[in-house]
Amino acid sequence: MAVKILNVDDDTTIRHIVREMLLASDIEVLSAENGEAALLVVEEQPKPLAFDAIILDVEMPGMSGLD
Repeated sequence: MAVKILNVDDDTTIRHIVREMLLASDIEVLSAENGEAALLVVEEQPKPLAFDAIILDVEMPGMSGLD
């Protein structure tokens, strides 16, 4: 079973670096630029287990990582 991670960060450079590092480790990565977009990505995934982990920025404009 492949590992699947959601990467959420409003900083495009950070989001890209994290994505590339995970892809280099053969990890499936989906990315979102903010909390609202992340919720949409999660809703689109098959259930019951959408992701093995979520890496997110805690301080983002609008919906924070803690929200």
